[in-house]
Amino acid sequence: MIKEHVKTTQISSVIIALTAVVFLFFDKTISFGLLLGQLFYILYLLVLTKMVDAVLGTASGGISKVSLGFVLRIVLLALPMVIAALFPETFNLFAVFGSMFLNRVMLLILYARGEES
Repeated sequence: MIKEHVKTTQISSVIIALTAVVFLFFDKTISFGLLLGQLFYILYLLVLTKMVDAVLGTASGGISKVSLGFVLRIVLLALPMVIAALFPETFNLFAVFGSMFLNRVMLLILYARGEES
């Protein structure tokens, strides 16, 4: 995984885990939604890293593979939202979205602070 993504994912995972623990006492659907969103976002980053490595390998003279990388990434971002919409008694849709969005916000904060290198 890209080092900037590792750092932001670690920070946001800690924030989400602590928030999920707090919300376990109030509303379990929020906790489960936060964890579901974070899980799928980590899977998304792993797939993104594999796809970037594959494209770079192809660009440097490697063998190209037929891939549905873009579609897979979109599915990994949409699937937790669909799951939360289908099972609102278990997962909070806004918590799923919020946990996936937090990773992007953390990345923007990292770059704004000049810690990208």
